[in-house]
Amino acid sequence: MQKEISMYQKNQEEAMYVNQNPKKSILVVDDDDNIINVFKRFFKLRNLNVSSYFANNVDKAIKILETHHIDMILTDLKMKPMDGVDLINFIKKHNNYNIDMKKNVFIMTGFPEKDRLKEICQKDVAEIIQKPFQLSKIEKLIMEK
Repeated sequence: MQKEISMYQKNQEEAMYVNQNPKKSILVVDDDDNIINVFKRFFKLRNLNVSSYFANNVDKAIKILETHHIDMILTDLKMKPMDGVDLINFIKKHNNYNIDMKKNVFIMTGFPEKDRLKEICQKDVAEIIQKPFQLSKIEKLIMEK
Protein backbone atom coordinates (compact mmCIF):
# COMPACT_ATOMS: atom_id res chain seq x y z
CA MET A 1 0.00 0.00 0.00
CA GLN A 2 1.38 3.34 -0.99
CA LYS A 3 2.20 5.60 1.90
CA GLU A 4 0.51 8.99 1.74
CA ILE A 5 1.53 12.37 2.98
CA SER A 6 -1.15 14.94 3.79
CA MET A 7 -0.10 18.54 3.69
CA TYR A 8 -2.58 21.35 4.16
CA GLN A 9 -1.15 24.82 4.19
CA LYS A 10 -3.27 27.17 6.25
CA ASN A 11 -2.04 30.33 4.55
CA GLN A 12 -4.16 32.13 1.99
CA GLU A 13 -1.99 31.15 -0.95
CA GLU A 14 -2.92 27.52 -1.42
CA ALA A 15 -3.98 24.29 0.16
CA MET A 16 -2.85 20.99 -1.16
CA TYR A 17 -2.99 17.28 -0.64
CA VAL A 18 0.16 15.56 -1.80
CA ASN A 19 0.30 11.87 -2.53
CA GLN A 20 3.76 10.35 -2.46
CA ASN A 21 4.92 9.52 -6.03
CA PRO A 22 1.84 10.97 -7.73
CA LYS A 23 1.10 10.25 -11.37
CA LYS A 24 -0.71 13.57 -11.86
CA SER A 25 -1.10 16.99 -10.34
CA ILE A 26 -4.48 18.68 -10.37
CA LEU A 27 -5.45 22.28 -9.71
CA VAL A 28 -9.03 22.95 -8.62
CA VAL A 29 -10.15 26.58 -8.81
CA ASP A 30 -13.50 27.56 -7.30
CA ASP A 31 -14.61 30.48 -5.15
CA ASP A 32 -17.09 28.24 -3.31
CA ASP A 33 -15.36 26.80 -0.23
CA ASN A 34 -17.90 23.97 -0.14
CA ILE A 35 -16.79 22.79 -3.60
CA ILE A 36 -13.12 23.03 -2.60
CA ASN A 37 -13.79 21.01 0.57
CA VAL A 38 -15.69 18.34 -1.38
CA PHE A 39 -12.73 17.94 -3.74
CA LYS A 40 -10.25 17.78 -0.85
CA ARG A 41 -12.23 15.02 0.86
CA PHE A 42 -12.82 13.23 -2.43
CA PHE A 43 -9.14 13.11 -3.41
CA LYS A 44 -8.16 11.92 0.05
CA LEU A 45 -10.90 9.31 0.48
CA ARG A 46 -10.58 7.85 -3.02
CA ASN A 47 -6.81 7.56 -2.59
CA LEU A 48 -6.24 8.74 -6.15
CA ASN A 49 -2.63 8.84 -7.19
CA VAL A 50 -2.59 12.65 -7.54
CA SER A 51 -1.24 15.75 -5.93
CA SER A 52 -4.01 18.28 -5.67
CA TYR A 53 -3.83 22.03 -5.31
CA PHE A 54 -6.71 24.36 -4.51
CA ALA A 55 -7.32 28.04 -5.15
CA ASN A 56 -10.40 30.11 -4.41
CA ASN A 57 -9.64 32.73 -7.06
CA VAL A 58 -7.72 33.20 -10.30
CA ASP A 59 -4.83 35.14 -8.72
CA LYS A 60 -4.10 32.27 -6.34
CA ALA A 61 -4.44 29.78 -9.19
CA ILE A 62 -1.82 31.67 -11.20
CA LYS A 63 0.55 31.66 -8.22
CA ILE A 64 0.16 27.89 -7.97
CA LEU A 65 0.76 27.51 -11.71
CA GLU A 66 3.95 29.55 -11.38
CA THR A 67 5.32 27.43 -8.54
CA HIS A 68 4.08 23.88 -9.23
CA HIS A 69 3.86 21.56 -12.19
CA ILE A 70 0.16 21.08 -12.98
CA ASP A 71 -1.18 18.41 -15.33
CA MET A 72 -4.91 19.07 -15.10
CA ILE A 73 -7.12 22.04 -14.20
CA LEU A 74 -10.73 22.02 -13.04
CA THR A 75 -11.95 25.61 -12.82
CA ASP A 76 -15.25 27.21 -12.03
CA LEU A 77 -16.66 29.53 -14.66
CA LYS A 78 -18.19 32.27 -12.50
CA MET A 79 -15.83 33.84 -10.00
CA LYS A 80 -15.00 37.41 -9.07
CA PRO A 81 -13.12 39.56 -9.82
CA MET A 82 -11.70 37.29 -12.54
CA ASP A 83 -13.44 34.17 -13.82
CA GLY A 84 -12.55 30.85 -15.41
CA VAL A 85 -12.30 32.39 -18.88
CA ASP A 86 -9.76 34.89 -17.56
CA LEU A 87 -7.71 31.97 -16.22
CA ILE A 88 -7.93 30.18 -19.57
CA ASN A 89 -6.85 33.34 -21.40
CA PHE A 90 -3.90 33.74 -19.05
CA ILE A 91 -2.79 30.13 -19.58
CA LYS A 92 -3.08 30.46 -23.36
CA LYS A 93 -1.08 33.69 -23.32
CA HIS A 94 1.60 32.31 -20.99
CA ASN A 95 1.57 28.64 -21.92
CA ASN A 96 5.00 27.93 -20.55
CA TYR A 97 3.09 25.70 -18.10
CA ASN A 98 2.92 22.93 -20.74
CA ILE A 99 -0.76 22.24 -20.18
CA ASP A 100 -2.61 20.65 -23.09
CA MET A 101 -5.74 22.80 -22.88
CA LYS A 102 -7.79 20.60 -25.21
CA LYS A 103 -7.19 17.53 -23.04
CA ASN A 104 -6.58 18.77 -19.50
CA VAL A 105 -8.55 21.94 -18.76
CA PHE A 106 -12.15 21.55 -17.61
CA ILE A 107 -14.71 24.26 -16.85
CA MET A 108 -17.26 23.62 -14.11
CA THR A 109 -20.44 25.68 -14.14
CA GLY A 110 -23.87 25.76 -12.63
CA PHE A 111 -25.04 28.40 -15.09
CA PRO A 112 -26.04 27.15 -18.54
CA GLU A 113 -25.31 30.39 -20.40
CA LYS A 114 -25.29 29.37 -24.05
CA ASP A 115 -23.39 32.37 -25.40
CA ARG A 116 -20.78 32.20 -22.66
CA LEU A 117 -20.39 28.44 -23.09
CA LYS A 118 -19.90 28.89 -26.84
CA GLU A 119 -17.14 31.40 -26.11
CA ILE A 120 -15.51 28.93 -23.74
CA CYS A 121 -15.67 26.07 -26.23
CA GLN A 122 -13.80 28.27 -28.68
CA LYS A 123 -11.03 28.57 -26.09
CA ASP A 124 -10.12 24.94 -26.69
CA VAL A 125 -10.93 23.48 -23.30
CA ALA A 126 -11.41 19.75 -22.91
CA GLU A 127 -14.95 19.81 -21.57
CA ILE A 128 -17.58 21.87 -19.81
CA ILE A 129 -18.89 20.09 -16.73
CA GLN A 130 -22.36 21.12 -15.57
CA LYS A 131 -22.90 21.46 -11.81
CA PRO A 132 -24.08 19.55 -9.98
CA PHE A 133 -21.97 16.65 -11.20
CA GLN A 134 -21.14 13.19 -9.98
CA LEU A 135 -17.67 12.86 -8.47
CA SER A 136 -17.38 9.56 -10.30
CA LYS A 137 -17.30 11.60 -13.52
CA ILE A 138 -14.35 13.60 -12.18
CA GLU A 139 -12.59 10.42 -11.13
CA LYS A 140 -13.08 8.98 -14.60
CA LEU A 141 -11.63 12.13 -16.21
CA ILE A 142 -8.60 11.93 -13.94
CA MET A 143 -8.00 8.26 -14.64
CA GLU A 144 -8.37 8.68 -18.40
CA LYS A 145 -6.00 11.62 -18.78
